[in-house]
Amino acid sequence: MLYVICGHGNGDPGSSGGGETEADLVRRLAKRMRAIGGSSVEVLDTSKNWYAQGLVNSALKNRVGRNPVIELHMDAANGKARGGHVVIDADLSADARDKALASYISGKFPGRSDRLVKRNDLANLNRAQAQGINYRLLEVCFIDNKQDREALLEDMDEVAAGILGAFGIGRGKAVGKWKRNDKGWWYDNGDGTYPKSKWLKLDAWYWFDASGYAAQSCCLKIAGKWYAFGSDCRMKTSVSINKGGDMAL
Repeated sequence: MLYVICGHGNGDPGSSGGGETEADLVRRLAKRMRAIGGSSVEVLDTSKNWYAQGLVNSALKNRVGRNPVIELHMDAANGKARGGHVVIDADLSADARDKALASYISGKFPGRSDRLVKRNDLANLNRAQAQGINYRLLEVCFIDNKQDREALLEDMDEVAAGILGAFGIGRGKAVGKWKRNDKGWWYDNGDGTYPKSKWLKLDAWYWFDASGYAAQSCCLKIAGKWYAFGSDCRMKTSVSINKGGDMAL
């Protein structure tokens, strides 16, 4: 069993870049980890800010026991820095999971000089160490670096599966992946098939037309009801009206 904690949240967006926030992206990634890993993955309460609310404590230790815990984050700098790495408490030695995770994330998101670092100035790592919790923090990539951010958005299932693989979860499973060409975006289910004329729930709801392309920046009438889709192809749950009276998609 792998326990997943999402960084920031509860009103704290964390870092940002390209219209995305750290708190939102790591929660979307955690959701895909749960979908791929099934009962081997438990995502802990995403409405909480586990750092600010001091929730890495004895109650967490009682809940997770000796099972591993990963806390998901994204970094930000000047828009040019990129890469992912793993952080563990300075008083501990990296275990096989830490090393496997560092190897995967630095391969998927290269750029950092150190793929696995030890620190003694991060509250949750210190709290976990004091409680004897098997804990590591993952900086997935730089949210304000366009190349890193787009790679995560386009390959989120692949990244989720790669993280899980470091913990021996979900190895060999077909993993879906977003793809695009000059006509638009489609979703490869991981086995060569793709959805057509149907809805698909991933991190949000998506509609795919008869050719398999996702609805994007438009409004469509589907089964008698109107739906709006943003530039990221996600179905919108609300829309804004601009000064010209048009919907802002």
